[in-house]
Amino acid sequence: MGVKVVHIVEDMEVGGLERVIEGIALNLDNTRFNAEVLCLTKGGAIAENIIAKGGYVEILGISNYHSPISIKKVVERLKKKKTSIVHTHGYPAGVLGRISAIIAGIPYIYHHVHSTYWGFGWRQCLMEKLLARYTKKVICCSAAVKEFMTDFVGMREDKVVVIYNGVPELDHVRTTGDRFKDMLGIPRDARTIGTVASIVPHKGHKYLIEAFKGIEQQIPGTYLVLVGNGPLRKEIEELADKYDILKRVRFTGKQSDIYPYLSIMDIFVLPSVEREGFGLALIEAMSMEKPVVATDIGGIPEVVEDGKSGILVRPGDYGGLMKAIISIMNNRQAKDMGKRGREIYLEKFTISTMVKKIEGLYSECTG
Repeated sequence: MGVKVVHIVEDMEVGGLERVIEGIALNLDNTRFNAEVLCLTKGGAIAENIIAKGGYVEILGISNYHSPISIKKVVERLKKKKTSIVHTHGYPAGVLGRISAIIAGIPYIYHHVHSTYWGFGWRQCLMEKLLARYTKKVICCSAAVKEFMTDFVGMREDKVVVIYNGVPELDHVRTTGDRFKDMLGIPRDARTIGTVASIVPHKGHKYLIEAFKGIEQQIPGTYLVLVGNGPLRKEIEELADKYDILKRVRFTGKQSDIYPYLSIMDIFVLPSVEREGFGLALIEAMSMEKPVVATDIGGIPEVVEDGKSGILVRPGDYGGLMKAIISIMNNRQAKDMGKRGREIYLEKFTISTMVKKIEGLYSECTG
């Protein structure tokens, strides 16, 4: 059966963190590790994907993270599963999950940090440092996140390790999916740019809309595809309507399989502001040979080689975004950028590379 590993997370809706967990849970060596996912609040589309592919997900339906009853519930589940390794993800699940694992007497505890939370106050920093005493390793998805944990939170250097995120190789969707253009009402020969991100403030959609206004004026007939959903969707739709470009913008909503949508994009854009721990969608786009434009923030410069696999711009600079996108659209070397992006993906960001490094951490404990 292998060593029991339980991944603890809030939920498994569509998102980068959740796709990373899916990749780990489904690709660990099942002769050595028996992985399960424990969702504290609810499941979601990624949970359904895991189950459909033969993985195991349990949903606890917890509504109060501060209740002793909630902790007791997690403790009981960990004991019943005869858990040897607990691997928590994100701050809320990291706190409740690790407290429960400590009480349950789990011998090996890991915590995965997927972003930089600059809004942390002293209480959150103190909690992270206290729980780190009982955590074998804190896994950071980029050097930028590691720097945040050591310099801002104040965690000891020897507690923190960087393991880059990885995504699977999917050759069957690397070619252009004309039927997806048809489905979205985009002419097959139209130039298309796009992004994959929750429509929330720190993802910077409004700057992409501002940039696209100028792009559509200079290169008429270009389309913008926004994959994802969120609380700012109506505001972004209204902004596009205000600039009279809504007819060229396609909102797809949340998608558990983003690759067909990436396949129709000539350029992938990630306009994040404030924070971005890694940018999983960047390597998903790079795996499909897409040139990228992204902001020079957080872990993004560790993923994108500026001027080689894409172009980096300042966060919040919609003029810079516009110029970078137009530059690539008019650049005969754009295909070379895409090819270099794929080379970087194969060198550093495959799912097998990520999983092997995580297995290495687990093996230090289990032998």
